[in-house]
Amino acid sequence: MATSVVHRISVHPTAETAKPTVPALNANYDAATLEAAGWTTIGSIDRGDDCDIDSESVSITPLREGTTILPPGSQAPRRHINRHAGVSEMSFTCYDIGEEVLTLDSHMTITDHVGELTTTQTERAVLVERDGICVEYYPKVILNVSDQPGGFGPGDDAVSKIVFTGNVLGTDTIPSGQQITWYVAGT
Repeated sequence: MATSVVHRISVHPTAETAKPTVPALNANYDAATLEAAGWTTIGSIDRGDDCDIDSESVSITPLREGTTILPPGSQAPRRHINRHAGVSEMSFTCYDIGEEVLTLDSHMTITDHVGELTTTQTERAVLVERDGICVEYYPKVILNVSDQPGGFGPGDDAVSKIVFTGNVLGTDTIPSGQQITWYVAGT
């Protein structure tokens, strides 16, 4: 049984690209509309996305750092001072990938269908759409291919998988690096 409600992940090649108008409750963004606006969509090829997502693989790692105050002689901490709060990392796996998906790597350049990793870094904007409930917006992410698991094929389970890991960065307007917008009925 799946525990994920991730409908789609969308990646824009330009950091801090504004998220599209939020759909109504129980609705989702349209893949064709996102793609026309420059977003690469990772969800379900059957629904018009660029590639499929392994919905069990989506992970968001919060960043919580602080100092606990334990006065001399006390039996338990009396206070906690939060120093950092945000998101440090995100990861997801997609499969049945095409050339356009590998170009999402912040250090990949593809020229004439030949890809190469470079030291040049390009930040991306990322949307994580939870099925008809909300969208998580990450305006500035360094997205990297972190694994390319392979196996012996052909067969029913023979797919090309790519694991992406993103370092989430804060911006002047979204210092935590993450903004969640819940969908509202009738909007």
